[in-house]
Order: sequence, then structure tokens, then C-alpha cells
Amino acid sequence: SRSDGEGGSRSRGHADVGRVDGAERSARKGPRRGGAAGGGAVGWPGEDEDVTLVHGLGRAAVADMAWGGRQGQHIAAAYAVTGRANSSGGGGAGQASVEAIAAAAEAAGGGVVAVWSVAASGSPLALLTADAPVTSVEWHPFAPALLIGGLDSGRIATWDTRTGDRAPVTMTSLSRDVHCHPVFGIVVTGTAAAHSLASVSSDGRLCTWPEPTRLAEPSFSTALEWDESAGRAAHMGSLALPLGVTCATSPPGAGSLLTLGAADGNIYEATLSGRHAEVRSRIGAHSAPVSSVQHHPGGAGDACSETMLTSSLDWTVRVWSRRAAVPEVARLDGFNDYVLDASWCPAASHPSLIAAGDNEGRLTLWSVGQSTTEPLGETKLLPGGGVTKVRWAADGNAVVAGDSAGGIHVLAVSQQGLDVRGVSADPFREALADGAFGRAGKDQGAGGSELVV
Repeated sequence: SRSDGEGGSRSRGHADVGRVDGAERSARKGPRRGGAAGGGAVGWPGEDEDVTLVHGLGRAAVADMAWGGRQGQHIAAAYAVTGRANSSGGGGAGQASVEAIAAAAEAAGGGVVAVWSVAASGSPLALLTADAPVTSVEWHPFAPALLIGGLDSGRIATWDTRTGDRAPVTMTSLSRDVHCHPVFGIVVTGTAAAHSLASVSSDGRLCTWPEPTRLAEPSFSTALEWDESAGRAAHMGSLALPLGVTCATSPPGAGSLLTLGAADGNIYEATLSGRHAEVRSRIGAHSAPVSSVQHHPGGAGDACSETMLTSSLDWTVRVWSRRAAVPEVARLDGFNDYVLDASWCPAASHPSLIAAGDNEGRLTLWSVGQSTTEPLGETKLLPGGGVTKVRWAADGNAVVAGDSAGGIHVLAVSQQGLDVRGVSADPFREALADGAFGRAGKDQGAGGSELVV
């Protein structure tokens, strides 16, 4: 296995961004196609083409991104701005937007969310500010004009993009009964008629709120802990360990379940029931902090719906089954640095596709079960920096990637090119249904990939 010091400690640099006719473009090393053995071509841009860069902001990492807005056509990007923008090239609308974001963030205290149309470069559709860096962002699923953000200070903010006001319409207070550490997880659960908000901070504190616009005080607040008492002698007493949460999500349609990635490399599942929460299970997933976790977007009854995807600073991406005796389904090892994010393709025709971003500035596309060491395709988006966030368009025809220099890149993915040589839906689903996956045992994973219940 690789040691953390093997390239993992590289600093995340920042790159200047050039412009052509006011629309920003990246001048990057040409993409590599068809890396997987026997794999088909992927519809990346051609060798002589540029990848569209919707926005570039120097000295500010993209901390989080979320698709949403009306018809789901907008991307909200959260930035942690640490200084003035450092962008090369001429002026124009794009340059003005960069300066506006930097100035707004500086005035607000370092936190900003910009809402972009991925169909056009230039100025953001909305520019929202906070009094601390924004660590997580989500669109309200039942009110498409509302954005919810978790802050580095532990506060939660809700913005209304219809008002034209950059400031939040409501925010939580700071007290010992709510979050006092960075909020890395925001989940809205329920239905349009009755829903609530759950939030998780890096110290393992879970809070639930009546709804995203009612943040005066939480409905419930507790510190999530993992009980290590099993197997201990009675006289040693209980041992409850706090969770160092790095990311959080919830399975589609299962708002009572939270899945948490942690700094110890483990994946934890917690259940919510009224004013009670309990950490029920743990997977020894990675040998370094978990950088992302996502459940498969497949619907109920789909064999893929019981799988989840994780990425880690141990240079791997892994696929897990929540029901198998040996939970590790696949491990993607073809990385040379921290993996900062990974995301399932939501297209029902290609459930095995994964996009991942790493600290070398690479965006890679993988097919689970075809190759675990060579991606289908890859492109270098940011020399000297990292691809911090990766999100698929709802139809699976495009990938949006955010980087450590504030760039938002949009890459088209040809679905026709993905049908070549067995990169299809049925083998992956059939293998899951038949239990053909699960090759990794205790000798192959950090922590043994052992499911502890």
C-alpha cells in the first residue's frame, strides 16, 4: 500500500486562467481516451479542443457544488476565499464577475456562493455571501429558489435567490447546543408537505431543524458516538468514541438514515427517529480520511441502489454493498495522489460509471468491473492544483468539476461512446444481483473492509 507521504502531501497550488472573447477557456494538457483494457472510447473533448471553463477565481478553492434551481439547470458553487483574485487575461464580463466575487467575499469575511448557468460563461446568476467560509451547500429540494449552506464557523445559512440580496434570509446562532465546528453535511428529508433539515459538523454533532427557513433553534441536537464496548471486559466500562465527520449524505428516499465519512477512514451509518439518533454500523473503509461518500442514485428495486461510493486521501475510490457479507465491491487504485471527490453517473443506462477528481488536477472516468487500475478516460484540468468537487448532470451527458483555484469546468460525455465493448448497464447490475462482486476480504482493505454491526 502507498504511504501518505508519497505525493499525498503536495500543496494545492493555484493557476491563472486565460480568456477568449470574454468566455473563459482552459488551456490544459489534452485528454487521454480509452485507458481501460478492452475499453471503449469516451466522449471527452478532442485533443485540439479546449474544455469549457465557466468561471475561474484565483486563490479560492471550490469547497462544494450542487445542481439545482428551476429545472435543475444551475450549479451553485461554494468558495472559501482567502485573498484577492489572481486571474490573467483581459477584462469583460468574466473578469468583472471574478472581481465582484473576491470583493464580496472579502467584505463578508471569506464566504461566498455563486450560482452559475453551465450553458454560458460570464457573470454569475446570483452572488451570495456569508460571514465565514462556506463548507457545504445544497439546494432546497422543495423550494428551488432557496440555497442552504454550512459554514466553517458552525453556522447554517439559507439564502433566497429571488430577493437579489446577497445576505442570508436566516442563519443559526452560535451556542454550545448547536454546531461550533465546520458543517460538512446538510440533508433535507421528508416531502414537500412535511420536511426537515439535518446537519452534521466535523466534531460529530448532529442537529435537526424544523425546516431550512426556521433556524432559530434545533428540534434536536446530539453528539454522535461509536460504542467500542463490544468485546471489552465488564470492569473496563464502556468506550464511546466521538466521530470526526468529514462528509455526510443520505440514501435516496431514506431520510431516517445518515451515512457519514470520517477522518479515521471509517464509514458510519446513523439512524434518526424523532428526538433520538444512534450510530448503528461501521465499515473499516480506508486508511486515511474519507473525502466523499455517495449512495447510488438507482431507485428502489434496482440492484445498484444498495451500493455506495467513497473516495479517500489514501489514493483510492471504493464501491461498497450495504447488504453483502463482504461489503467491498470494488477498489479503484489508479491514482497517484489524494482522491478529493467521486460521483456516480445518474444515467440509468450506465450505472457503473464513476467520475473522480484528485489532487494532481486530474478528472478521470471509470467503469466498475471493467478495470480498477486504468480509467476509461482522463483529462488534466489544473496543473499544480486539485480537482476538489465532481458533479454529474442529471442526464449523465456532462460532468462539472470544481478545482482548488476556483475553476468550474464543464465536460461533455458522449453516451454513444460509452456503449462500446461492454461498458453497459446489465453486467454491473447482474453481477451485483448474483453476488459476483465482493472480491476484497480482510487482507485487501484498510481496517479489513469488515462490516461491524
